[in-house]
Amino acid sequence: MKGIKIGTLVLYVILTYVAISFPLTVWSQFSIGLLVLLCALHSLECYRYRGLIQQAPGGVGWNLLNVFLFGLFHMMDMKDAIRAMGEVPVKL
Repeated sequence: MKGIKIGTLVLYVILTYVAISFPLTVWSQFSIGLLVLLCALHSLECYRYRGLIQQAPGGVGWNLLNVFLFGLFHMMDMKDAIRAMGEVPVKL
C-alpha cells in the first residue's frame, strides 16, 4: 500500500508542476481541472468516512489528511488497523 501512496504523491507533484510551469496551455488547464476534481472528491470522502477516521488509531487530523490525500487507499489501511486492535470498523 505504501507504493500506491508514493505513486499518488508523485502524480500530485507532476500535475502541480504542469499546472505551474506551462500556464495558459491545454495541459495546464487539464492539470488544474483534475486537481480541483480530486480535491472535491477527496473532501467528500473525508465527510463520508468521518466515523471511521475518528475510530482509527492515531490522530484524527493525521487520518483526515491521509484520507484527503489518498482516499480509499488510506481507508483500507484504517480498517485493517481497527481490526488489528480487535474492534469492528463502523459501517459506512
